[in-house]
Amino acid sequence: MEEGREIDDGTDMGSGGIDKNGLDLDQEKSCRLRLFNQLDPRINKRAFTEEEEERLLAAHEMYGNKWAKIARQHK
Repeated sequence: MEEGREIDDGTDMGSGGIDKNGLDLDQEKSCRLRLFNQLDPRINKRAFTEEEEERLLAAHEMYGNKWAKIARQHK
């Protein structure tokens, strides 16, 4: 191996840098995503009703995997 060259072992997953307050931007993003996707009390985590499941399956048949479009129609 040449001197001065480093091997990338893939362990450095973050490259977001540091913000003006010295916080790791990747960690900040992870916290924000966790708040919105898991801790938000407005998110309903119960199982789908039979009617909701039928509507979702019908919309999926119509639009495929365009989940953002399906979600907008089922608010």
